[in-house]
Amino acid sequence: MKNETDILIIGGGIAGISTLYHLTRMGWSDVMLAEKIELTSGSTWHAAGNLPHFSNSYNVMKLQQYSIDLYTRLEKETGHPVDHHQTGALRLAHTRSRMDEFERVVAMSELAGLRLEMIDTRRMEELHPFLDTTGLLGGLWHPDDGHIDPTSVTNTLAAGARQGGNYCAQQPG
Repeated sequence: MKNETDILIIGGGIAGISTLYHLTRMGWSDVMLAEKIELTSGSTWHAAGNLPHFSNSYNVMKLQQYSIDLYTRLEKETGHPVDHHQTGALRLAHTRSRMDEFERVVAMSELAGLRLEMIDTRRMEELHPFLDTTGLLGGLWHPDDGHIDPTSVTNTLAAGARQGGNYCAQQPG
């Protein structure tokens, strides 16, 4: 095992592995990651893996879009599966203030190049026939939302980092 490196990342969860992967893609060649147990053994393995585009922050929305775009191309780039499922997401509004919030988010999403759309209850019932729309004013639909398996995407990012010449180490133990 190496004893020296320019950059040492501690922790083999999705945040540590993503940092390692991105440093590799930025051209860093002497980066190492240390994990005391095994990759994804902390909170990553039981994370929900939701991939929403909805946010009240433009910067968060762009970060979410970057991540989803990355997950979409990772399998082709590395040859490892990421278990990414685009299922779409429907958000429901019972109040006028919630509808106003959705309208602001949709306007912001247009600037970000996303496909969020305001929908009425009729469209909601088309998308989800078993949904009881009683009391709903409308909603927000995003066909590109979905979920991913956090363990598979972490391992795929690690494979991508290894392909870039970096080293993922498990603490001896």
